Amino acid sequence: MTFDQFKKIINQIPNVKQLKLQGMGEPLLNLDFFKMVRYSKQIGIEHVSTYTNGSLLYKDKINQEIINSGIDLVRVSIDASNQEKFERIRPGANYLKIFSGLESLSNLALKHGKPMVEIWTVITSENIDECMNIIDLAKSVNVSIVNYQVIMNTFDYKPEIRNKLLQIKAPDVTLLSMVNLAKDYALETSINLNVQNSKSRSPQKPCHWPFDSTFISVEGYIVPCCTIADPRVINMGNIFQEDFEQIWIGDRYQEFRRSILDYQLHQACLNCYQLNRTWTQ
Repeated sequence: MTFDQFKKIINQIPNVKQLKLQGMGEPLLNLDFFKMVRYSKQIGIEHVSTYTNGSLLYKDKINQEIINSGIDLVRVSIDASNQEKFERIRPGANYLKIFSGLESLSNLALKHGKPMVEIWTVITSENIDECMNIIDLAKSVNVSIVNYQVIMNTFDYKPEIRNKLLQIKAPDVTLLSMVNLAKDYALETSINLNVQNSKSRSPQKPCHWPFDSTFISVEGYIVPCCTIADPRVINMGNIFQEDFEQIWIGDRYQEFRRSILDYQLHQACLNCYQLNRTWTQ
């Protein structure tokens, strides 16, 4: 997405309060990324965030750009604390560069008071034994907040992805036990551990996304949420072809909202509505 495309999008939605600049790829590879952040803050967006795999954080220029841009939150994906496992889970990643860069960014952010730097870990069968180690790692690089994503979207509507993810899904009982131990350990080490769960929706607690948020793909398609993220699955229109306001109040969106309220869920929504999960607490 170019800066001009970004401006065309954001200028159509003047009441945006929060913006996450990230899709299905690595956001820091976009040469216009920091221009987008600066523009967002200039026009008064209160909170701008991103997620990164950390592969470019070893570059001092990148970290300084992050600080200078005014971004509010940067979450770095960390899936293991040791080099062999980390690089096996993330092929092509350079463990030493990523952790050196993460520490540099964290220290810079603490010095300047911004952004908040957090670690984000997807817990699977491949790294479930790392729960305590990642807390130690966070402490060592001066990161005070760790997020564990304990339940993955298994993309039931995409069999080729679903089958792979089910292979690495950690057993619920083991997951619950390890995360509870990690919570206690985090308290002992003064780390704020957040357990993130995407499956806590229910008829009594319906999804909020269609009513107050949206996901816009790089091509400009309006998708109901970042969990679906794929306009080929469902989209409400294209912001480069129609005004956002007309899409937002249009028939497709209204019908989708009714399906949420009536609990007549689209197939892509079913995965977030698994009831009676231990992770809803």
